[in-house]
Amino acid sequence: MKVNLLKPDVYGATASIMCIIHCVATPILFIAHAHTHGTIDNHNHAAAPIWWDYLDFIFLFVSFIAIKQTLQKSSRNWMKYVLWSTYSLLFLLIVNEKIEIIALAESVTYGVAIVLAGLHLFHLKYCQCNDEQCCLH
Repeated sequence: MKVNLLKPDVYGATASIMCIIHCVATPILFIAHAHTHGTIDNHNHAAAPIWWDYLDFIFLFVSFIAIKQTLQKSSRNWMKYVLWSTYSLLFLLIVNEKIEIIALAESVTYGVAIVLAGLHLFHLKYCQCNDEQCCLH
């Protein structure tokens, strides 16, 4: 599948920021909803729709495409390693959150998502190629 984004860094940063908003809003929205409607499960958790639980993976998919597109027009070779490492860490943290292998504070995931958004914005400002010659590594 070939997707050509005009400003992949903007899409990547937006996906990361939306992921953070989604993660912060989830407990607030569903706890408030559960208490007003009495929908709390046996473990005292608010019941969320399945699509909401897996919205993170849509953000990860958009971010994956954005990183792939971003690095095709990057003037900095080191950005490839930093972006993919940060993305991989975020992916592992979200998978860990879903299957609960290691108990980690939510702030770890928030921090990595913020770093990924920041990297996209940094790349947008300082690492764009102006012509085809600068993109040849």
